[in-house]
This record gives sequence, structure tokens and C-alpha cells, in this order.
Amino acid sequence: MEPARLTLRFQIAPDGSAPAGETVTVTAWIRTLPGQAVRLRARLGSLSGPGSAAASGVAWSGAALRASGGAAAASCAGGVLSASSGAEAPFGAAGISPGAAAEPVAGWTGSGTLACALTFKLLAPGGLPPGWYAAVADLTLEAR
Repeated sequence: MEPARLTLRFQIAPDGSAPAGETVTVTAWIRTLPGQAVRLRARLGSLSGPGSAAASGVAWSGAALRASGGAAAASCAGGVLSASSGAEAPFGAAGISPGAAAEPVAGWTGSGTLACALTFKLLAPGGLPPGWYAAVADLTLEAR
């Protein structure tokens, strides 16, 4: 997994606008036993900034860049990690709290390599005080 930890930075301008987001390329390779599916999981570790108490979370979209083997049919999805709930859900579902995990990849069925471009942005940046915000997300790869 490269990188296994994402450190993301976002800037909110004084007028409340925010750039389009930060894009990170994540590349993963795994060898599985027959019949095992692959799970790539993301866990939001922290979210800080001048309005971090008001920051509701981080959203992202995903696009596959290249895939081989059992990852050829996989898709890089989008989703939300938010501070509104402690539930765990797959990527694309709202209500994931910091520390809960989500899955940014679907359909990975066996040994292979997958590279995804993941674009991250703060949720509802217009309601946050201006300044720099940072988020840390940890990625893990497992076969089941």
C-alpha cells in the first residue's frame, strides 16, 4: 500500500471559498488465496483547524487509474467520513465518525494491483472559519 497514511491539507479563503480539493494517488498490491476478496479500508484519524469543532468531515471521489489481475473489475468509489455518527458503513454512505472505517474500493476479487486517484475535500467549507485545515487518514489492505 502506498501511501498507507494520508496527510491532507485544505485552505478556506476569507470569502469562504475552497479549492477543488487535494488529489492523492493510492496504489495497492495484494496476493490472495483462492476465493478471497480484497478490502481497502480508510479510517479518519483526525481533523483539525480553526473551525475543527464545526468541521463536519471529509468527502472524496475516486477514479481508477490502472488495474491488473483480480483488481481489473474493481472500482474506486467516493464517500464521506463525517463527525455525525459512530456507525461503520461502506464508502458512499454518510455518517462515518473519525475512527470508523469505510471502503473506497468495490469489486476487487483476487490477487492484483490497483491504483486510484482519490480527491478529498472538506464538507460544507462555506460554513467554516478561514484558515488551514488538516486531516489524517490511514489506509489498510486485507484479503478475506
